[in-house]
Amino acid sequence: MTLGEFVKAMCRKMAGGKEEKRFFKEERECTLHGKYTPYELSFLGNKVKVESCPSCREREIEEWKGWYIEGISRVAESFIRQNVPERFWFASISSYYTPTLRMKAVKNRILEFIAKPEGKALLLTGNPGTGKSHIGYAIYKYFLVLHLISDPHLLSPQSLPVVTSALDLVRSVKGTWYGNGEGRFDSEEEALFYYSSAGILIIDEVGVQFETQAEKLILTEVINRRYNNLRPLVAISNLSLEELTPILGERVLDRFSEILKFDWQSWREKIYA
Repeated sequence: MTLGEFVKAMCRKMAGGKEEKRFFKEERECTLHGKYTPYELSFLGNKVKVESCPSCREREIEEWKGWYIEGISRVAESFIRQNVPERFWFASISSYYTPTLRMKAVKNRILEFIAKPEGKALLLTGNPGTGKSHIGYAIYKYFLVLHLISDPHLLSPQSLPVVTSALDLVRSVKGTWYGNGEGRFDSEEEALFYYSSAGILIIDEVGVQFETQAEKLILTEVINRRYNNLRPLVAISNLSLEELTPILGERVLDRFSEILKFDWQSWREKIYA
């Protein structure tokens, strides 16, 4: 399966519940299928009037929906290629390997977060190779596709999910300090606003040694802004909670509504089998 096929299948599955019909009052009759009621079909932000027999036009309607699925899939694939390492292109929540009750319990907590992320901050900590990054990129792809099928015409930074590493986040903010115009953002505030206002933010490799206190404060500022603005956050670290505490501080850790410990041995070879 190619990435394009994987994304298209994901879009098709998630778009299943995004179809709405508004029926008209009058009733009509088809010589082949009998009586029917015309309706307006809304699908992925687009509308079409189905005034002739829906059964006769079934193939045409499915092709119409398929055309929009194709367009959204291409946009989603482009974002994934830009922001997701190839290792995690096919990562999904459903493919996360959970052979133990402990792992199943953690997966269920993640599913609960996905179902209602508003105002929540999730911290995933624990051993390398236990699937934390797999989960992080799967969450990014889920919310990317969810946004595209909910409002495909709105692609502002404030509506889309963002996935980054802690070091890349810090470096992009620091890049504005030198005023040479070579950074991604024109000002520190623009960079902080980008990460603080994204639809959902996933930060990988939290706790990697920073060089200065100022760099720690950048990450702290982003976490605090998202907390104050009720913007969902997922942070991922290979460090234990005890190791993270002196790095981030108890006040920042208190911003996380839930901390999930991936405290089992590496299952990397099974997750990507």
